[in-house]
Amino acid sequence: MPALSQRQRDVLMLLSLGREMKRVATDLGINYTTAKTHATMARHKLGARTNEHAVALAVRAGII
Repeated sequence: MPALSQRQRDVLMLLSLGREMKRVATDLGINYTTAKTHATMARHKLGARTNEHAVALAVRAGII
């Protein structure tokens, strides 16, 4: 399993709690576009098609 950055793990963790991307960005104190980029990079690293799929893969792998 590819290593995710701490910020990518943070974004996935908040998404796993049901937060919308705008709220994820606000909670992390980052720009909305930056939060989306972290999610996109995490999806690519995990081979996921959607944020939900990325969250499921990360949970199964024990990443989050």
